[in-house]
Amino acid sequence: MSASLKRFQQATVEVACRTLEDVAGPRRFLVADEVGLGKTVVARDIVARLCKRQSRPLLVYYVTNGQRVGNQNRGRLVDFLPREERKNALSNIDRLGLIPFETARPKAKVRLYALTPATSFPGDQARLHGGRKEERAFLRALLGWTYPQLIRSLPEDLLRGTARKNWEQLVEAYRHARYKPEERFLRAFRSAVSQEFKGDPYAKIVEAAKTETKGRIIGRLRRALAHAQLIFSPPDLVIFDEFQRYRELLTPNGLQDKLMSQLLCGANPPAVLLLSATPYKLYAGRWEQAAGADHHRELFELIEFLGGDHGKVIRQRAMSAFSDFGDSIRAMARIPSESSEFDAHRVSASAQRTTLQGLLGPLMSRTEREGRDVSDGSHTVPLACELSAEDVRVYRHLVNSFKKQHRSEALPYWLSVPLPMQALGKRYQAWKQRISLNDSKLTKLTLEDRKKLKPAAHWPHPKLRALQRVLKSDSLALPWTAPSLPWWSLSGDWAGETPEKLLLFSRFKATPQSIAALLSLEVEASYLPKKRGYELAWRQRRLQAGKGRMPILALFHPSPFLIGAVDPMKARGGNLRSVRASVMAQLLSALDKLGVQIDKATAKERKRRRPIWKIISALDLRAGFSAMSSSAWKQVAADDVRLLGCVQQWHKASTVTSISSSELRDLATIALSSPGVVAGRALRRHYAQALAPEGFHDLLRLCWHGLRTYLDNPVFFARLKGRTPALTLQQAALSGNLEALLDEHFWLARQSGSEDGAELAEDLCSILGVTTGSFSFHPIGSKSEQRIRVRCHAAVPFGGTDHELDSKAGTGVTRPVRSDELRKAFNTPFWPHVLATTSVGQEGLDFHVWCGRVAHWDLCSSPLDLEQREGRIQRYGGQLIRRSLAKSLGTELLKKDLHGGSVWPEIERAGNLEKSDLSGLSPWWVLPETGVTRYIFRMPHSRDEARFKALQEQRLLYRLALGQPNQEDFVNVLMASHADKFPILRELALDLSAFGREKTQSGEERIMTPLVHEATVQARR
Repeated sequence: MSASLKRFQQATVEVACRTLEDVAGPRRFLVADEVGLGKTVVARDIVARLCKRQSRPLLVYYVTNGQRVGNQNRGRLVDFLPREERKNALSNIDRLGLIPFETARPKAKVRLYALTPATSFPGDQARLHGGRKEERAFLRALLGWTYPQLIRSLPEDLLRGTARKNWEQLVEAYRHARYKPEERFLRAFRSAVSQEFKGDPYAKIVEAAKTETKGRIIGRLRRALAHAQLIFSPPDLVIFDEFQRYRELLTPNGLQDKLMSQLLCGANPPAVLLLSATPYKLYAGRWEQAAGADHHRELFELIEFLGGDHGKVIRQRAMSAFSDFGDSIRAMARIPSESSEFDAHRVSASAQRTTLQGLLGPLMSRTEREGRDVSDGSHTVPLACELSAEDVRVYRHLVNSFKKQHRSEALPYWLSVPLPMQALGKRYQAWKQRISLNDSKLTKLTLEDRKKLKPAAHWPHPKLRALQRVLKSDSLALPWTAPSLPWWSLSGDWAGETPEKLLLFSRFKATPQSIAALLSLEVEASYLPKKRGYELAWRQRRLQAGKGRMPILALFHPSPFLIGAVDPMKARGGNLRSVRASVMAQLLSALDKLGVQIDKATAKERKRRRPIWKIISALDLRAGFSAMSSSAWKQVAADDVRLLGCVQQWHKASTVTSISSSELRDLATIALSSPGVVAGRALRRHYAQALAPEGFHDLLRLCWHGLRTYLDNPVFFARLKGRTPALTLQQAALSGNLEALLDEHFWLARQSGSEDGAELAEDLCSILGVTTGSFSFHPIGSKSEQRIRVRCHAAVPFGGTDHELDSKAGTGVTRPVRSDELRKAFNTPFWPHVLATTSVGQEGLDFHVWCGRVAHWDLCSSPLDLEQREGRIQRYGGQLIRRSLAKSLGTELLKKDLHGGSVWPEIERAGNLEKSDLSGLSPWWVLPETGVTRYIFRMPHSRDEARFKALQEQRLLYRLALGQPNQEDFVNVLMASHADKFPILRELALDLSAFGREKTQSGEERIMTPLVHEATVQARR
């Protein structure tokens, strides 16, 4: 596993750059690789190649449907740059109209803006709004420079909008000369305003101010501002990521819009790179077509767009070839495979396949794992969902509470949403217009039950009860999952069923919220003391600084002496006993070099046991680390008076010349199991400067504000059980292989683009602060309207809760958690262990890092959606892949002398050497027996199991339906044929991968070049 490109990705970059750099061609290319195959990494190297071709910075617009994907990927697109230049390359501006605000651009080879269609490219028919007050204030200044008479004719408060504070100061600030754009931009703005208002701006805008709403007028001026920016400084490259969500912008009608026309069809059109695993509807069933999905039109409109000026000719050729191809495939499905006629149609289909691959190859590349001769070992686990009388009672209550016109909606809500009458909320019309009915016998969540931590023994939802058999509270309550390669056998609380992360997909937004809240509540009810109640029990903290808390500092102090003196890996893969013996030997050697003796003269000396924190502090002092430690602790403590007192006491310790045998054993335990030392050693394997002054502060902040705050959780202490907080966490670190886990996590983070070690510590510290959110249930049968707020932590909903709180370590500040932060938290080995989502989490996001299980709470409707869902956890270097490599290679590699380094680079090298294939897909995407575990829910009399089987069968054949009308009928014809034809038919599916073309280019190039040349000639005629 490496950030460098694999062979199939290199082939894609080569073909894409060839197209994008051809000034005589359309300069448009689509990377449509299957989910999880690294489209962003391919885009990164395309950006890197293009920026080498010009002397000035490459101006890139990176367009995504929302900031979630934008925030996830924008840094990856420039991570080929040095760290400081990387920061300079990324602008925080997120809309076109704000780009002129930049008075000075930092120096970098690339300047990248992450934009969204709604805010940067609103069409003529879009609902326009006033935007940000900074944008409106700049517009006010801009109108004063370009149309001074006009601005005096407009209402004074037109551009103020809803701004109340600092408006005048803001306007005055933007009138300053340093914000005044150059004359060329002012001319561009005048041109854009004239086009937007179609005539004399003075008359048209004054007239519009009388007839249109303020929001629309401001929106039109904002659109003119964006248009002016496109005229003034067109980009060199536009990347449309997951563009299928806003494909209307790229259709023939969409390109008629002023902004899109200026962006893509201006005097100097940019190179255009499209990224999407589903660039067109790969498969549409009858009901989707009836609802308006038009796979046929989407595909051929996209081909026309990619072809640019020659698009219409290429589109016609493609339509003809797809039609002939489909006729041959249908004929093969109808006639016996032994007949000569079958062979003739097979030859014809193969010829059309070659034609299509040659025609589309210069415009797109799609690499897929499907069809490879590898058994991935995926297995389906049906969970039996038994109905109870209470389930039926909840359904009847729901039906009777809905008005007559909404009662047909009750069944799908009841099937999907646990406690539907309490969870649905005002976003659902049926619930909003409900009749409030009380049923004293109804099982529900009450405020009193939550306060006493006594929820229902069995929730009235068959799927939830089935899920709880898989997600047991004793597993969810553990603070971290198991490493892929334990350095010694897991033991204690990790010896049995270790926590396994789960990604759950449902239909309704209320479902993830209800599931996450009820699972989290069950965890608390299982372990927190009921006598303290819901709120008080959660507030109990055991790892705070203060008087008598010096052992807590020792627990999270990353002692430079101990980190440098001890390496458990030197035990060469032995059991925990041999590791302890190795650590003792290493300590003796290090102490001897320091001139510290072991007292053995008398039994009293041997048994002497001073506080361990004094020993550690004295050894750091003797080793020359005290000044660095003191400075870092004071920075981390900031204004925390109690912590500063402890830090002062810690660094008053005098030097030491000898320790007892008992103190040596205590020191060995700390060296092997304290979270501070463990984290420091793990970080040092991937960040050589971790013990240098610049790195030690980052490490210490991670230990104190990250790990300590995260682990100071009453659920963890109740679950782990120990005599003291320090002993509890030390035993957990040993039992759960915390150091092996952190070593794996940091290595993974390096592969994901965090090349700077300081970022490793900073990112994990930030993520560990994202600990809790909440969801509020509505009361039933209570006079009080007070909602019942339930924390979400072990399980969380992705895409929104009522109150998502981010408890940043040590700051006491709470703020809303973004979905991007929840995604990052799920992609660590720590809480949350369950992430429940809807289609929001189905496309474009990574959840694979520590997750190998997926639950289809509500079945999706098409094989494509199934592929998208499971593709979230079948991605580059996912947990399932790492476990397989660790099992086959890791045990032996642990026996090597790693010289203080991580075992994972060794696994990477051995995996690439022993298990790679020509394409580069193996071993980091594809390996035998690394498939997902998927759960489906078997309701009584439900057809879901049969539907799921049909989805899997359709998944094998739907690729043949590409470019065909009535795809479901086409696939049904193929499925009705004899099973012995399936392998033959699947071989005829189009291979649009650049790597596939590279392998067979001797034949396909001869076809491709004349076809494209002929299309070009016809277009010119």
